[in-house]
Amino acid sequence: MPSNICFIISETLFNINKLCYTFNMSLEISLLPNNKKHVLKNMLELYLYDICEFNDSKTPYELNNNGLCGYKYFENYCSELGRFPYVARMNDRLVGFALIRTINEKPPTFEVAEFFIMKKYRCQGVGGKVASGILSKHKGHWIIETSVKNTVAQNFWRGTIKMFSCVNCEETEIECNGKRKQWKFNN
Repeated sequence: MPSNICFIISETLFNINKLCYTFNMSLEISLLPNNKKHVLKNMLELYLYDICEFNDSKTPYELNNNGLCGYKYFENYCSELGRFPYVARMNDRLVGFALIRTINEKPPTFEVAEFFIMKKYRCQGVGGKVASGILSKHKGHWIIETSVKNTVAQNFWRGTIKMFSCVNCEETEIECNGKRKQWKFNN
């Protein structure tokens, strides 16, 4: 299992009046310890709510009698080898998660099963840094998919993959639980 990823990022931001603000942002990406799986379970509910508008009738997310969507692979990420539940914290605050799974061992093939950054932290480079940190930790072939309806996610992944300088990136549209955009690449 890969070791935890931790790094400090210092950035300079400019507002529209060309005034400069500098801040230090401590971003930590780490594998979720099994005794903290309730944290991931709670964040998954936010994520499922966030993406439900992009799902078609083949993959509906509906509330159960307890008012929760539930993520059917949750326990798999807490117990199976080859699954990596990462959480991201910025300045010690939870900002998102990524669920990565191994599809093949040889050659190593990984899939971003789910990726979530809270809305208040989006468009600030946080998601790109989280994705890049995780991509750099797992070397091999990658597959990333998103709904064709989710154009924001498509733009995010195109930009992140390009920024990461991935080799042989192939973007296609596939039919799998509805129409999806898929990227395959090596890093």
